[in-house]
Amino acid sequence: MDGILAPGAFSLTLSPAPGGSGGRSYILPLDMAAAISRMPENFLWYPEEAGSPPAGLASLTLTAEDGSAALQCWEGSSLVRCTRSGVTQWFSAPPMDGTVFAALRQIYDEVEWEALREGIIIPDRGQSHLEIAQAWADADTQPALEVTDGSIFVCTYVRTVADVDSWADMPETSYPEQSERHARFWFSYTRIFVPENEAARSCQMAGNTVEYDGRYGEAPEGAYENFQVGVLYLTDEGWRCDGTGTGP
Repeated sequence: MDGILAPGAFSLTLSPAPGGSGGRSYILPLDMAAAISRMPENFLWYPEEAGSPPAGLASLTLTAEDGSAALQCWEGSSLVRCTRSGVTQWFSAPPMDGTVFAALRQIYDEVEWEALREGIIIPDRGQSHLEIAQAWADADTQPALEVTDGSIFVCTYVRTVADVDSWADMPETSYPEQSERHARFWFSYTRIFVPENEAARSCQMAGNTVEYDGRYGEAPEGAYENFQVGVLYLTDEGWRCDGTGTGP
């Protein structure tokens, strides 16, 4: 395995199983790429005399930026195909704390989730603050319905309820520095959601997540809710928020 995952930039591509939906390719942030270059240390690698791609399974392919090396693995399989300088080698990497696919899939899910929510801008059309906050909250949460099948962020139902009135009296000193000299306001939203699978439920249970109590109307069985707070401020491009949290 030496040199297959040498430090550098990588792309990560998910190919869904037949009949599956989603599947995209992303350039990994450098911090994730550095972690991936150390991934071989977490597995035992046994050379295989010959191999063939398992049929009917989702796969992930990690490719060096210059195309000189690639690693492909499959969901539910310990088989790994490595290619370097045009030469293919097959390995078996038995699960330890999970398979190679599972390790890469978590990274893929995190990168996809951030990419689908990156750079949200709400155009300024003279809307009310509540309308702006609602539009931003929807844009930030709806990707849970768009992520690739099996994602730790996937939901079957998502709805948000925004609020600005509760934050109307926030002092000027409470605003983040980057919002200075801009029109700005505090807002919050309650996210009501139904995770698609147990992994998604576990991932999204952190912080102030509780079972949905029904106060904002009907939701499907198994719904949860959580609460986020942030600041929206007006730029030349429109209204933006640099992130939310569980409190000011």
